[in-house]
Amino acid sequence: MVRPDFLAWHGGRRVIVDAKYKNLSTQRPGGADEDNVLRGDVYQMLAYSRHGVVQTMFSPQPPNGASAIILCYPARQTAHCRIRDFDVPVLLFGLPVPTVRGGHLEGPRVRGAI
Repeated sequence: MVRPDFLAWHGGRRVIVDAKYKNLSTQRPGGADEDNVLRGDVYQMLAYSRHGVVQTMFSPQPPNGASAIILCYPARQTAHCRIRDFDVPVLLFGLPVPTVRGGHLEGPRVRGAI
């Protein structure tokens, strides 16, 4: 089934957001497609953006394609970049997440967390 993690509307823009659970800092640009996980993630999202099921989730009537794509990865600190090689803006975000080391939670604290 084709279903990205989130579909959002922001100021009239249709945005597809997908959360990935790979370490963004270990991904390297370039290389063959089968060796480049990051490239595969971008291709997956571009396919989602053009898939009829996803477009219908935005609106049954055209124009209903994605205005932007956001890929979110865990990271030690907040980071972002834009990939300019596509007709739809593709944004990569590294979001800080806590980790458990030696039985203790380390990293950013989340307000309201239990």
